[in-house]
Amino acid sequence: MKEKLPESIFSTDMYERVFNHARIMMAISSVKNGTFVEVNEYFLSTLGYSREEIIGQSSKSLGIFYDYSERDDAIELLKLTGILVDFEAKVKSKSGNILFVLFSINKVIIDNEEFILTSGVDVTPQRTSEMISRNLLKQQQVLADISQILNSTDSFENTINNVLSLIGEHTKVSRVYIFEDSDDELCTSNTYEWCGAEATPQISELRLVPYEIIPSWKPILLKEGKLISSNIDSLPEDIVSILKPQNIKSILVYPIMIKAKFYGFIGFDDCTTNREWTLSETELLRAVTGAISNSLERKVILKKLTESEMRLKLAMQSANEGLWDWSIATGNVYFNKQWCNMLGFEQGEIEPNIKSWETLVHPDDFGFVTQTLNRHLKGETANYETVHRVKTKSGDWKWILDHGMVIERGADGEPLRAIGTHIDITLQKQTEAELAKLLDMKDKFFSIIAHDLKNPFVTLMSFSEMLIDDFNDFSPEEIKANIQRILETSQITYNLLENLLAWARSQRGEIVLKPEYQSISNIVDDASSVFRMMYEKKKIRLINEIEVSDKALIDKNTITTVIRNLISNAIKYTNPGGEIIIRSSRNENNLLISVTDTGMGITPAELNKLFRIDTRLSKEGTSHERGTGLGLILCREFMEKNNGTISVKSTPRIGSIFTISFPVSAGITI
Repeated sequence: MKEKLPESIFSTDMYERVFNHARIMMAISSVKNGTFVEVNEYFLSTLGYSREEIIGQSSKSLGIFYDYSERDDAIELLKLTGILVDFEAKVKSKSGNILFVLFSINKVIIDNEEFILTSGVDVTPQRTSEMISRNLLKQQQVLADISQILNSTDSFENTINNVLSLIGEHTKVSRVYIFEDSDDELCTSNTYEWCGAEATPQISELRLVPYEIIPSWKPILLKEGKLISSNIDSLPEDIVSILKPQNIKSILVYPIMIKAKFYGFIGFDDCTTNREWTLSETELLRAVTGAISNSLERKVILKKLTESEMRLKLAMQSANEGLWDWSIATGNVYFNKQWCNMLGFEQGEIEPNIKSWETLVHPDDFGFVTQTLNRHLKGETANYETVHRVKTKSGDWKWILDHGMVIERGADGEPLRAIGTHIDITLQKQTEAELAKLLDMKDKFFSIIAHDLKNPFVTLMSFSEMLIDDFNDFSPEEIKANIQRILETSQITYNLLENLLAWARSQRGEIVLKPEYQSISNIVDDASSVFRMMYEKKKIRLINEIEVSDKALIDKNTITTVIRNLISNAIKYTNPGGEIIIRSSRNENNLLISVTDTGMGITPAELNKLFRIDTRLSKEGTSHERGTGLGLILCREFMEKNNGTISVKSTPRIGSIFTISFPVSAGITI
């Protein structure tokens, strides 16, 4: 039987208008059985019920409280105090949506009957913003921690295992693993693994797995760039037959590419539920895959260096090595044909004595070479071995591995005769130099990640903590402003990650250009729209003077990255109230796009450091914005891939003009 509300409660129109038109949820329920006797319109619209569905029913029968024990706790507190203020609980709408509501509860006596008057404020948007901020902060902290681990001096195995453990615990997946392919690319092996409590380790079982038993696996990874499924039964049968015995229910796998070549893959399994992979999870794991790929590439380079050193040792045993035979007493030296030919001489063109050899050794190397030789002649070392430069007939320099030993000594131990070999290792030295340069670039890359990913965290943490700890002390406008600052900092961090990932993909040769005729003006509009909030906040006028008809045969993705970075830099270093103009022009051979700002400008010394990762330049913008110095390096590489160039003219305190140029011969048209 429905409770009837005493008529006296709405004895005046004023009370009825206040109740029904209030912008908070209001309800009156019976103390005896908890049934609703009256609710206002905002209560109905917020929860999605009609009046007929609510009146006479209780919150328990309708299942309004997500956890009914929260309602019981509130009633117990009400009994003790007679009034309850700002009691937060989760409620469910009719459609099943979860809402966060801040309740105030009073007991009221009407015509000698006891009722409960409840009012509630929907604070779901604020709680959602807090959760998003926490999640974003946590993900960025995880990426920074991973970058720090990968840049550590710990052993490679410990480093990778620590990264897998960190990402596994953060995402709460069941298993994280890395597979590396065999040299012939026909098999793959599980080389690193982290398992949660619910997963069974597989690393000892999955060794040299032939790709022929899972023919669908690699083609999917190469074509789609990932393999993702919330229910493995939806995958091809050959893949299901491998995953089912491992008790895998859902899976996410990314390929590991090194130098544009399929090297293996990294996977994330859930063995407990059919997990729906969220966008934030897939983006986080994609970024982790990129960082691990770079670390594995460094491992490959170091392995090649070790193999190169071993090959040098073995090369000494080859039949093509040069031979020398030195009579120490007379100073005469026999140089065989291979020794002479290696330096571009015919046998007989070099005087057969020690002085001839001394004149060919590079002056910078001569000191340590003779010192090493003299130590052996004195008997201090078992043999003589150096790597040094020797002049060829053409005047060039070759790197030589020179190895020998004294084979005859006099009665007093004085050296009488020595023989030895020398081999040309110029190619190996060049390879080592290139590998060392690559290693240096990788180290600088990890250093950039470890250093610059931490910078936005101070802002994110401070404003997030303020929102979480002092939420009720802020006005709606202050809450919105703080969330806006979090969004801006997140955008800066996201742009940094985009540049880092794009640079890493470029270094691994994964970027494939697809030239098409594109409107430069449209690309500029799209790129600048991303930064509208930033330049409007600084009251900067951004003017696009490029005609829509100005088109070029370019790869849209890489050129968009170039223009986005140039606009971002111009905004960063332009004074508030300044101006940025983007223009097009032509000369005889090129289409030119210039980005002109009225900013702080660049000194001549700083200009020499632009576009180079080995002399990284990073300075604060006019509003203390931070930068990595990586954006312009990426611009240069992408312009070169599009057969174009990038240049800059700048005057300190006046501004800068960055110009990108596309050659007409590349198919540019207007």
